Amino acid sequence: MENLITDQELVICSDVVAASSWTGRVFDGTWGGNQKVRVRKISDIDVRKKGDFEKYLSPLFAHENVLKVLGSVLNSPDRAHRYFVLEHFDLTLQQYCQNVEIQESLYVMPADIDALRQMAEGLLFIHGKDLLHGSINPDNVFVCTNRDTLGLLVKISDFGLHVAMTAVENRIQSYHWHPRYWLPEEPHEIEPSVYGADFGPDTVQIPESFYNDVFALGCTMFYFLKRQHPFLGPLENDNDPLQQILHNIRIQNAAGLSMLPRGEDHVAYKPIKDMVNNSLEQYTPEESIRRIGRPHLLIAATIFKAYLADHPLQ
Repeated sequence: MENLITDQELVICSDVVAASSWTGRVFDGTWGGNQKVRVRKISDIDVRKKGDFEKYLSPLFAHENVLKVLGSVLNSPDRAHRYFVLEHFDLTLQQYCQNVEIQESLYVMPADIDALRQMAEGLLFIHGKDLLHGSINPDNVFVCTNRDTLGLLVKISDFGLHVAMTAVENRIQSYHWHPRYWLPEEPHEIEPSVYGADFGPDTVQIPESFYNDVFALGCTMFYFLKRQHPFLGPLENDNDPLQQILHNIRIQNAAGLSMLPRGEDHVAYKPIKDMVNNSLEQYTPEESIRRIGRPHLLIAATIFKAYLADHPLQ
């Protein structure tokens, strides 16, 4: 157990990691005396400059589908890590998708299309602030209890705190921190970048863009629906799933989309297909870096809301 004291008291209550990725481990904790929170511990090397992340602490930066950042503490003994105090969440989307017991008895998730709507609206809010996420995947989408209804909400998190994602083999351990949730090197040019002495010459920075965010969320939405990546089709012989995914991304073959019930008639088929379409030929380089993908995200949210209006939740 660690006790960190600032103007408010932060106590890390448990050594049990609630969730983790290369950007930092997550612990159970309490904040301000008795508020249950999650605490993200990030190496200070990987944290964005203070002025860059302080905006996320503003009460104006609030949306029901974006996980709140309640505060931050710089660890006083070694000053090598910063602790971000996060709104309490129950589990990650990945934990939900991989745990049959949770799916069957412990949690009642929002209806599938409502969960997709919530993901889309969370990212739309972030993009509406002209901000990028940079690392969307099933480990960075969280399931939280709604205090008012006791139902569950889906929230986007883990953006804006750490520096841009870097591809360093010895740091990419989690299944979902893999390039399957990044766009391929083509047509984007990936520039070398160094973020500290422990980063070797193979370090590369993955370009952050609205386009990458929308692509990654489309893949994450499909994973939630089918527990499979949309660019993974039927495997032949001993094919490596990852290599097939990366190959299919490069040739724009979202082979898994046909797995949706009713195929192209499924309400999520076209929105997800458009979100993961990675053809840049019709755009200028400047447009491809910043803007494309946003219309597809807005259209997806609109389609999901219209569907829910016509099919009210029970």
